[in-house]
Amino acid sequence: MERPLSVVFMKIVELHEALQLPAINRMPGGFHVYEFGPWQVAVNANPHEAIIAVKQWGPCTIPSMNAAIFFNGWLAGIITPFGGTLAAGSEANEDKLIAALEEQILKAQNEAKA
Repeated sequence: MERPLSVVFMKIVELHEALQLPAINRMPGGFHVYEFGPWQVAVNANPHEAIIAVKQWGPCTIPSMNAAIFFNGWLAGIITPFGGTLAAGSEANEDKLIAALEEQILKAQNEAKA
């Protein structure tokens, strides 16, 4: 049975591709942290949990193949390719995160064309 993919996780993948970065599991430490506006997204591509230092938060243990989402330095959620938990505040929520990711994807695509 197929499970639907998380829209947020797919947008993170799209951003990674738009930035033309190597596969995360081939990057030093097997993780990557994206920073844009008030958001930070830390992705762990290791086959095991990893401790990743995130600005303002400090060390954060992220399960294998998960992403930790931070808003203004505060943990706002943990997601997998198939779902997860994300804050539902007026500014820190799924719709705002998707919009911010889409903005960064467009920016990266435009920079790649220039």
